[in-house]
Amino acid sequence: MATTAGLSSNWLALQKKTTKDESLSKTSKKRKLQTAEGKTKVEIKKKKKSKSEGGSKSLESIALEAAKKVIGKEKEQKSSRGKDAELLEWAAENDIGLEDLEEAYGKDKSKTTIGKYVALDCEFVGVGFEGKRSALARVSMVNYHGAIVMDEFVRPEEKVTDWRTWVSGIRPEDMKDAKSFKEVQYKVAEILKDRILVGHAIKNDLKVLMISHPARLIRDTSKLPEFRKLTKGRTPSLKKVAKEILGIEIQGEEHSSIEDARACILLLRKYKEEFDRLAQRGTRGAEEKKGKQLLPATEEA
Repeated sequence: MATTAGLSSNWLALQKKTTKDESLSKTSKKRKLQTAEGKTKVEIKKKKKSKSEGGSKSLESIALEAAKKVIGKEKEQKSSRGKDAELLEWAAENDIGLEDLEEAYGKDKSKTTIGKYVALDCEFVGVGFEGKRSALARVSMVNYHGAIVMDEFVRPEEKVTDWRTWVSGIRPEDMKDAKSFKEVQYKVAEILKDRILVGHAIKNDLKVLMISHPARLIRDTSKLPEFRKLTKGRTPSLKKVAKEILGIEIQGEEHSSIEDARACILLLRKYKEEFDRLAQRGTRGAEEKKGKQLLPATEEA
C-alpha cells in the first residue's frame, strides 16, 4: 500500500541547505501551490525582476507556467494532476531552481516526476526460527528532489516471526494491502531501467530484490572515500554519514525507508561530481580487467 508523501523536518531543513538558489535573491518570498479536495489553487505574488536576473526565468514564472498546465489538464488527466501538483509544490516550497528541475526532469517538467536519478531503500522483517532470517517487507524510492516515486509494502512469502517494528517500522496492519514480491520486483525493475540508482550498500537491496543493475548507473553512498574516512576506511553506516556530512539525525528509533532514501539522495546531490568520478573510475577499471583477461597468452622464447 503506497503511503502519503510526507515531508520530514530533517528533509525540509537539509533541502534548503543543499538546493541551488543562484536565481533567487535572499528576499524572495515563499511560493506555495495548495491542492485541496480535487481543486488546485495557485497563489503566487508578483515580483519584479531585477536587472541582475537578465533574461533568465525566475522560479516564480516557471511555477506559474507549470501550474497553468496542471490546471488546464485537470479534467482530462486527474491522476497525473496529483503528481504534477506535488512536484510543483515541492519546487516552490524548497526554492528549487530551473537548472535543478531541468537536470532531473527535462525541460517539460509536467510530463514526469521521476527523472534520471532514483534512490532506493528497503526494510525487512524476521522469518523462520526466532525471526533470525530477513524477508523483504517494504521498498521505497524517491527522485532527485526527494519526492516519493514508489513506496510499497511487500507481503513476505514466509510466516513473519518477528516484525522488528522497533527497527523496521513495519506492523502487521501494514500487510493488509501489501503487494506480492513478484509484483514489487517487476515495478522496481521497470523504474530502474536506464536510470541512475542511488543507495547505501545498495548491493544488499538489489540482492534481496534479485535485480541486477549496470555498475556505471550505480552511485553507492557507502563507497565514497570521503565518507570512509569517518570510519578509518571501513564501510560507514548511513546514520553516521548523515550525521557527520549532512548534520541530520536519522534512524533514531523506528527506521523509515523513505527517510533513508532521501538521505542518500541528499548525499548524492552534495557530492555529485565525486560520485560521478568514482563511477567512471570503476567502469574503466572493470573494462581494463576484462581486457587483460581476454589477451592471449604469449609463448616464452
